[in-house]
Amino acid sequence: MYADISKPPAPLPQARPQQLREGITLLPPLSRRGHGPGLIILQQDSSKHLDIIDGVPSALVKWAEEGYVVVGIQAQAISHGGDVPEVMRYALEAMQSCDKLESQSRSGIIAYDSTLWNAVADVLGNFPSIVGGVVYANSSDEEDLRKAIIPVQRHMAGQPTSVTGKAAGVTTYRYARAKSFRFATPFQDDFDYWAESLSHTRNLTFLKPLMNGPYFDLESIWDEHTYYEFADRSVEHTMSTMVDQPYVNHVPTLTGGIGRAPLTQFYRNNFIFSNSDDTELELISRTIGIDRIVDEFIYKFTHNKIVDWLVPGIPPTFKYVEVPFTAVVNIRGDRLYHEHISWDQGTVLVQMDLMPEYLPFPHAVEGQPPGTALEYRVPVTGAETAAKMRDRNSVASNSMFSYQIREARVAKRPGNSNGEPGKRRAPYALRACDACRRRKGKCDGRQPCKYCAGRDQACSYDSFLGTEEWPQAIVETIQRQEKRNSSSPSSSWFVTSTIFSIASADCSGTSSNNQDAIMEILSSLQGQLNSLASRVQTSSQSPPEPTFEATDCNNEDFLSTLMNDATAIGDYVGAIEQNWQNPPRPIYGLPSPDNSLNASSQSQSQAEPPRGSFSAAQSRHPPHLNVTSDIEFNEVVFTQDKASAGQTQTPACDASALLKFRGLMSLKDARRLLGVYQEVIGDLHPIVDIDEVQTRARNCYTDGDSTTWEFFTEPVEVASEDDLLILNLALLIGLHADATPSKHESESIIRESIQPAISSKLAAPRSTMNGVIIVLLKGAYDFFNDTPQSAWRMCGTAGRMLMELGFHNGVMSEDMLDSRAQRAEVWALMSSIVILDRQWSAAAGLPRNFQESAFGPINTSSIKLPYLEAMLTFIKLSDKFSDPISQATKSQRYDDEEAFEVMNFRIEQWRKRAVADPSIIQLWHSNPLSQPPTWKILLNLRAESVRSLLFKPHFFSKADVQTSKQYLRPAIEVLFDVCNVLYNLNTTTDIYRKQQPFYQPLLASASGLGFVLTSFLEHNRSAVLATLSTEVAGAMGRSYEMAVALATGSRKSNRLGDA
Repeated sequence: MYADISKPPAPLPQARPQQLREGITLLPPLSRRGHGPGLIILQQDSSKHLDIIDGVPSALVKWAEEGYVVVGIQAQAISHGGDVPEVMRYALEAMQSCDKLESQSRSGIIAYDSTLWNAVADVLGNFPSIVGGVVYANSSDEEDLRKAIIPVQRHMAGQPTSVTGKAAGVTTYRYARAKSFRFATPFQDDFDYWAESLSHTRNLTFLKPLMNGPYFDLESIWDEHTYYEFADRSVEHTMSTMVDQPYVNHVPTLTGGIGRAPLTQFYRNNFIFSNSDDTELELISRTIGIDRIVDEFIYKFTHNKIVDWLVPGIPPTFKYVEVPFTAVVNIRGDRLYHEHISWDQGTVLVQMDLMPEYLPFPHAVEGQPPGTALEYRVPVTGAETAAKMRDRNSVASNSMFSYQIREARVAKRPGNSNGEPGKRRAPYALRACDACRRRKGKCDGRQPCKYCAGRDQACSYDSFLGTEEWPQAIVETIQRQEKRNSSSPSSSWFVTSTIFSIASADCSGTSSNNQDAIMEILSSLQGQLNSLASRVQTSSQSPPEPTFEATDCNNEDFLSTLMNDATAIGDYVGAIEQNWQNPPRPIYGLPSPDNSLNASSQSQSQAEPPRGSFSAAQSRHPPHLNVTSDIEFNEVVFTQDKASAGQTQTPACDASALLKFRGLMSLKDARRLLGVYQEVIGDLHPIVDIDEVQTRARNCYTDGDSTTWEFFTEPVEVASEDDLLILNLALLIGLHADATPSKHESESIIRESIQPAISSKLAAPRSTMNGVIIVLLKGAYDFFNDTPQSAWRMCGTAGRMLMELGFHNGVMSEDMLDSRAQRAEVWALMSSIVILDRQWSAAAGLPRNFQESAFGPINTSSIKLPYLEAMLTFIKLSDKFSDPISQATKSQRYDDEEAFEVMNFRIEQWRKRAVADPSIIQLWHSNPLSQPPTWKILLNLRAESVRSLLFKPHFFSKADVQTSKQYLRPAIEVLFDVCNVLYNLNTTTDIYRKQQPFYQPLLASASGLGFVLTSFLEHNRSAVLATLSTEVAGAMGRSYEMAVALATGSRKSNRLGDA
């Protein structure tokens, strides 16, 4: 039925515009069908009439994608003394001569400027093939619009200035909020994306019946797309059904992609291969319009793997889920443009058992006493939503009308009867203010606390026990004990027995309310016990865990168990402290005999668990790993427990210094700069998860309030110093790549504010994974800042830190990491370090820090980024080239021409595998609309750079002239191709400017070939110049001009101009 996915999909239609005369351009259809009726576009003068910018196409490109043969007539073709009838006749004749025009087809005309409409309206009767017209105008100019003998559709911008009657043959639509008639013309301030989109659909509805098409089978196009997504699961064939710059938006989770490269990456990494094997779409209804399809369907699957696009970050729950979906799919011509996909996220969470029935209600309710803790029944339901969509009578309607709020019920924390470690509540402050105690919410213990400060209310700690009257002895004991906590880490835990004894003596006659409050205090202390137990667990090979249960025991049992736990921890802390003070040395690689014996003796001595209510847990580490080393395992791997991640505050830098960027830019600017970072670094080297960094940036600009929900769940994560350093470095790289004079000061301030923390990281005695990332990002910034020596040094430091963590050995990496995703992240980081070390050492003129084998075998099959895979192969290939090229350079010639041919063939084969279709790069030279992804351009230029090195020895002084002549043309072609690609990047995009450090060595390599060729031609003028064709000579001259333009236009490349 559909294409064979074992073969490459058909290439995208390529725009091939024809400049007919000044101001008149013909563009054939950009549909897969390839032919269609004709359409004349009247528009204002613009140099961007063939562009696609930020996914928005120009009018000519958009209508060509709809399947029309488009002739664009700009104002200059008419205003420069042009005869209107003659211009119209010339445009129609050019359209008729196009072999892509359907025979006997009718034509239409669209005027995006009312002045141009008035110029041609009177002569439209002279051209019977034109059967319908569309005009965009301001409401204030409505009475001045000229009438035509053909049906006309008007789009009027702004509020109408007068009441006008409906004219025969005229359909009028109004856009009251539009600034002017230019709302449908892209790339200027008045453009309104959604208003233009709406008017475009109306234009299709108006013109297609008059012009008899073009009509496409939208349903088959959509079915083909979903077949490739869910049945064949082919990324390439899925993308072949979409326009040049499509986008997908999953509304509840904001996942998807905008543009071909990001959307392809999303499909490959987060969608097509992330869906469960039993995924099924059950269609409920389908509405088909002139350019879109609206589907209601039920998405059915078993959640047996992480489905990032639907429930990001949630591990498999192994629940079967049925979810009602709605899809709005816009189809432009015979290819998809966008998908807006919505679903009920509430029912997803309910069916996965991730949504409680009741949640805290944090707002005041009329009629309820202040401070009353309330909760509301969450208005979501489970599989009934899908059943109701499938069968309207399956579930009664309006049952949620009975939902009400109620007084909050304090959740009890069940004990672990099966001995498995449970999820711990986050530790509380030792004291809570009166307001937080009344609302039964979490208090941070500050003065004022976060809750009170956010509401501009007084924060009082006058009564530690709230409004109740408590024996003064208890208060004094607690206050004395708090003073001791700073000097003795274990002393606070003996306050339990003190409280118990005082309470027994002085509180025997208190009320039941006082007893409840005592129980609340002891519950808080139990939370602190749990916190200490978690610290004990991370530092011991036999981690203990309190096994206290609060559900099935009375008050006496509660106190007895609590005291036993405190005593056990007190005995255990002494043994732990010595281990903290004298940690054993870490083991790297295979263990020595002595280490093996030590590990065996430790295992025997720890086989018996400590006394008390703790149980020994089995270690998940291999025998040769010493998990009590000064580099704790939890600091190395990707853990969800941030409290054990070892991210401590460096004394050299406080948080305010790392948050200075907030005063220099808005959140919108920060997120845009992070996008620039992703464009210049992240898309090539996934050093950090950009989504996490974006979230971290948003949290830095948002100061959320505490709510009663925090009493039941983990607190909102606070960014650590490592998180802030990573965010600052990403912003610095974005600022530098997107440099403007106004941003230099911001870059300098941020750089100076984080310098102490960076220096502290470099001098830290312990290595962490975040430390590796921070140092590597610092190297990337230095590389962009034109200090390659420092970048080279940072890369070496990052790599050695990674080795220190144990990732210098493939077997160790397998043992230390839990999941395939974690291993893929580390392997991608290893790959980036190896690749960047090659590039930065070459830029600095220094030897490499690492060989490719320094980190053991890297599993490239788990790395889903084609750039990294291709570059790792390139490194192996380039190692084989270094000796022959070096020998040829010393000899000033190739002694073995066959060696050159073999190397040239190998690099060409590598380019074909890496880029897939190198002809795309060549097509882009003449057509900016077909621009391939940046990484493909970079890999193609990398191959050409190697070829330029290979060609050089042919033109050295000792080379044979006759042999050199046969390589002269291909060498000049390589020179021209490199300069032409870089020149096009610089003139039509901002890629060269932003990613200049990656492209500068490639320009230098090509320029080096140009210098050698120039010297060769100068010394062999009489023997060579006579045989040099005009075309080849012109290509070399043009290459020189482009190289000079690139060098003089860049502050980093201008040194080439002096060479």
